[in-house]
Amino acid sequence: MLKIFIWGTGQLANNLMNDCKTLGLYNILGYIENRTELQGKTFNGFKIYNPEILNEIVPDKIVVMT
Repeated sequence: MLKIFIWGTGQLANNLMNDCKTLGLYNILGYIENRTELQGKTFNGFKIYNPEILNEIVPDKIVVMT
């Protein structure tokens, strides 16, 4: 199962998360968001990270949903 981050927390990201949960194709590591006011919070039950998390965790894929 591929480990992925989802970049963005809008409606498209929400739709993708619902599909991923239904299909069980990916191991979702969390969300990445540039907006500092969202970092550290959760979205759909997953943590929202600062982009610098990519210096610590290397996913198989980053899915950009903007």
